[in-house]
Amino acid sequence: MKCPHCGVDSPEGAVDCPACGLIFEKWLKKVSPAPVPAAEPAAAAQPARFPVAVPPALAVYKYPAAGAALIALFYAFNFSSYLPVTDGWAMVDKLIFPLSFATLAIHEAGHPLMGFFGSEFIMTAGGTLFQLAFPIAIFFHFLKREDKAGCLFAVFWTGYSLVNISFYVADADVQALILITGKSGREGGLHDWNYLLGQLGLVKQCVSLARPVFFAGVWGMTFPLLAAGHWAWTKFGPQK
Repeated sequence: MKCPHCGVDSPEGAVDCPACGLIFEKWLKKVSPAPVPAAEPAAAAQPARFPVAVPPALAVYKYPAAGAALIALFYAFNFSSYLPVTDGWAMVDKLIFPLSFATLAIHEAGHPLMGFFGSEFIMTAGGTLFQLAFPIAIFFHFLKREDKAGCLFAVFWTGYSLVNISFYVADADVQALILITGKSGREGGLHDWNYLLGQLGLVKQCVSLARPVFFAGVWGMTFPLLAAGHWAWTKFGPQK
């Protein structure tokens, strides 16, 4: 091998040059090209970040929800004209008799159960509390099981309970409703909301307080029907 520094020939396998002392291994490391690092794979393009979108499972119901809100708004605007309860609204109880009967039973059971707290106010409010809590608990039961039909049923039941409560609240002043005792509140029928609002000094505002409850109730009863109709149309209606 010829020394690259001084040009003197060196024996084969020599470690350094006998003339100038150049160490061949170090010289080769200096003149060898540096290894090119392997190119890293290009990072996948990140999607643009947008505000959180409505989950597709819920977005399906945006039109039924909006439609139910319009219907509920119309009926809530005319709420005073349904007082005292007309035959038209009383017919709802007859059409869904098993549900209305179950709601009444749960309402009445709530009074003695909440009576364990020892407060007459809480015991009186217990009927309404149980009447709402039961269908709401049913809703979360079906929600955990991802049962859409069951959830819609529970929403309808909650809506019915709210409508029922709204009429009871609105009747607190005139007390014209015939209660489970067979008497009206004016006849000594133990009117829950006359007592509750009386304790709060709000009896004269009973209709104004009942109106938003009625709105929520009509929405709750209407939305499941529209949602079921919307689903049936998308499933079985004419395809584009």
